[in-house]
Amino acid sequence: MGRNELCITVPNLFRCPISLDVMKSPVSLCTGVTYDRSSIQHWLESGHDTCPATMQVLATKDFIPNLTLHRLINLWTQSSTRRPDSGNSTPTATTVSEQQVGIWIEEIKRLRLESLGKMVEFLRYSDENRTFFVRFDGLIEAIVVVLRRDGVEIQILELIVRVLDLILLQNGIREKLHRLVFKSNQNCLSSFLSVIQNGRSKSKIQAVRVLESISINNETKRFVAETHNLMPVLFHLLKTENDPALHDSVLSLLISIAVTRSIKIQIVQLGLIEVLSETLCNKNVTVSLVEKSLKLLSLFRRARKVEMQ
Repeated sequence: MGRNELCITVPNLFRCPISLDVMKSPVSLCTGVTYDRSSIQHWLESGHDTCPATMQVLATKDFIPNLTLHRLINLWTQSSTRRPDSGNSTPTATTVSEQQVGIWIEEIKRLRLESLGKMVEFLRYSDENRTFFVRFDGLIEAIVVVLRRDGVEIQILELIVRVLDLILLQNGIREKLHRLVFKSNQNCLSSFLSVIQNGRSKSKIQAVRVLESISINNETKRFVAETHNLMPVLFHLLKTENDPALHDSVLSLLISIAVTRSIKIQIVQLGLIEVLSETLCNKNVTVSLVEKSLKLLSLFRRARKVEMQ
């Protein structure tokens, strides 16, 4: 397959829930969820004791090879490789050229839901696809144009946030997005806030994660924290939503943006202690949530000691 054409369609079952790439060595945890061996090993070696997909605490960190799924992936790969040569069947894998990606970037500005969906599918397929995609001029600019608009449908904003979440780790994207988003003042952040308020749980997580990632210095962290209504919305999620992954992402953002005394006071007034107490008293709480809760408490305790000196 050449550099200018990349495969984009793959059954979701064959993707690792962590990397989103096709699994090369699928292994299953005791929860029954299957991951690529390298991805789950890295997760476990980082100190986690939960299943990333279900957030259940693992009874054992052992995993077993999923030989059945491995065979299915191999069969699918062989079939997909042969099928384009057959004139009598419809290919299961679609290819995307440089020209098509250029068209997609133009259609971002026109808010084409179908094109955005195809883009997300393309980016989910592999890191190679993501690297291929982000080298096109005008991509981030086109996305920021949409984020600056008023009245964009929530389904469009969710897909835009999904695209950003998928490409943020690519070289230079985080810094470029940071410059463009904060250059636009409050406009872009209003779109993120819309997704955090009204999107699906996964989209809320992605929006919070993107905000944290692009807030790369104290100035922009203050800017995010002072965005109209963001902090109350974050605490509303902590008090009303039950998704541990969502709580984890929100606490991570709070740790990141709590850079001034006034921000810390606001966080306390919104109910930080109540939220963290409830989290830490939950017998099913994940290790990551405990760690973040304790880190937040530590931040505020240190700040209080400095004030008293």
